[in-house]
Amino acid sequence: MTESSLASLSWCPASIAIRDFHGQINIMPVTIDDDTHLPHIEQTTQTLSCIYLPLENLLVRTFNFPLKHPRFLDANMLAQELADSAGIEPDDWWLTWHANSNHDGGISGIVFALPKPLKHAIQQDPMWQHAPFLLIDGWERLNHCLDQHDVDNTAIIDADSQGLFLGYYKQGVWLGMRRLNIATDADINDPNICEQLCHEVNLSLQAMGFDAEQHNLIGRIPSAMKNMPLCQGREQLQVEEHLGQRHIINLNLPLPHKNNLHTLNIRHGKWAAKNHGSIPKVWWRSIGLAIMASIVWLSILSIENYQLRQQLDAMNNEIIQAFHRGLPQQTVIIDAMAQLRQATHTGDDASNSSQHVTTQLNIISAVFKKHPWHMQELRINNNEVVISGQVNSLDALNDISNALQEKLGQKVKITDTDLKGNEVTFRMRWS
Repeated sequence: MTESSLASLSWCPASIAIRDFHGQINIMPVTIDDDTHLPHIEQTTQTLSCIYLPLENLLVRTFNFPLKHPRFLDANMLAQELADSAGIEPDDWWLTWHANSNHDGGISGIVFALPKPLKHAIQQDPMWQHAPFLLIDGWERLNHCLDQHDVDNTAIIDADSQGLFLGYYKQGVWLGMRRLNIATDADINDPNICEQLCHEVNLSLQAMGFDAEQHNLIGRIPSAMKNMPLCQGREQLQVEEHLGQRHIINLNLPLPHKNNLHTLNIRHGKWAAKNHGSIPKVWWRSIGLAIMASIVWLSILSIENYQLRQQLDAMNNEIIQAFHRGLPQQTVIIDAMAQLRQATHTGDDASNSSQHVTTQLNIISAVFKKHPWHMQELRINNNEVVISGQVNSLDALNDISNALQEKLGQKVKITDTDLKGNEVTFRMRWS
């Protein structure tokens, strides 16, 4: 295992297993003093993306609160509930929970408490501390069975060669979960072992609210258990002659993701992994270079835009000055910037656009000097020129029109006239 890759890890009391990106699983025995210390793992170049913690290393309790919605529930309320019901010190545990509304109008759910010494050990271990998903193997296994059957009001058993998980699910809430292990040298298909397991399973499920005569029982069981009274006649139970090891089944579960409603990540809230934690280290340098290149490109683009803006402002000033030189003391509307923007969109050069406006102003100015009128509006763009104003008579208007046609060398169209007393209001245009 020398190649950088994402890996998953499964831990149970007697061993650990790592599944590499090729799908190969390596199981290693461990020896630790207690359940508040982590098993030692040899340093590798693999990055852990997902860790399955053993259910039996956590405190498991159910709860019920008279709240209107699960969002009103917080860690402080649960800590006080555990202190009252289990006699624990709230500051000694890190809590993770799942809750849902119940038929009584409140909320119910299940809470898992991780010992704080174990949490600190994970935070300080270089192999464990960056894994974005810290999961509970029993929760993942039982919910995977539930997803495959889509039933309610049911008990679930999920067995492996070293024991089994069990739980009771009712109306969107887990009312209990437990792990039962067998001895290291025992065979789960031994009828005596199965008989004892069934007895303990039955008692545990009854304590959770399960009624064997009324409720479903689904999941995976060893072949020696199929004829036990609890399991007999249960068609939805999957019977297996050769059960896989706990680690193998754990590490072959679907990869977790945040959008899965049943994903319960112990790393949440302030302890949630940073966004880059799930990105392979091999990509960090490439991503960093891409970000730097984007910053440089945006900087160059900003400088070019600033320079172009300065040029457009200069051209706009030249156009305004040309108008005032040709038509002094006249109030007009000239959208010079609109003219230049249109030139840009139509593929014209901005300097040619500026020259076009200046030429039109020079012609209008020359005619204005010989045949003055009261200017109301002057609009110039690439498509046409529009003038509106007032003169003293229709003859004066005809003189202006003829003079413009002579200067322009093209026809000028009078589009609107309005005679009021001795004044004629007009609008003319050319293109």
